[in-house]
Amino acid sequence: VIGGGNVSVDVAVSAKRLGAANVTMVSLESREELPATKEDVEQAEEEGIKLLTQWGPNRILKDGNKITGVELKRCVSLRDAQGKFSPSYDESELKIIEGDAIFLAIGQRIDLSFLGDNSVLEVERGRILVEKETQKTNVSGIYAGGDVSTGPSTVVGAVAAGKKAAKNIIHDFGKCTVDEPEHISHKLLRSDVSNKKKSSAMKPAMRRMGDRGLSVQTSEL
Repeated sequence: VIGGGNVSVDVAVSAKRLGAANVTMVSLESREELPATKEDVEQAEEEGIKLLTQWGPNRILKDGNKITGVELKRCVSLRDAQGKFSPSYDESELKIIEGDAIFLAIGQRIDLSFLGDNSVLEVERGRILVEKETQKTNVSGIYAGGDVSTGPSTVVGAVAAGKKAAKNIIHDFGKCTVDEPEHISHKLLRSDVSNKKKSSAMKPAMRRMGDRGLSVQTSEL
């Protein structure tokens, strides 16, 4: 699996659970720079995913029409002097990983094509600009949140942005003040995620499906 984000981890873990004998995740970033959360990386390693950091794909290895592996080259620097993403490589340091399938999970971007060419919404670097405290855009009555305003992030972050926007929509339309919409909020949005206990995770062997499917009693979770 080529990539170092949460989607890359999902792909790697899914492949392992579905029966792949060996799964390797390759990233340009060092372990400390990985976009994936620490928890996701640790879970992947618990399930037997091998992590190769500071390597990038050089070429796909094939035998006829069959993939046999990938040749990697060492990534010595991820960004340039200005801090912009601009990987540089040591072309002399190569590594070969054998395999019969390669998955690319190297990034994602927001599709704003639905806005059309004449949209007056302010957009910067592919993201809709919003006020951080209210989720308001530059157009009255339009709010935005989640990945469309922050770029790739977490579900928790998107839910928090939705809650913030909902509060301010209620306030702006005169139903209540911004500090008192809790009585109309859904229970899920009222919950304090930061204070929740960490849920217990199934053991790696129980997470794997393979050809057997998955059957777990709720008492085991």
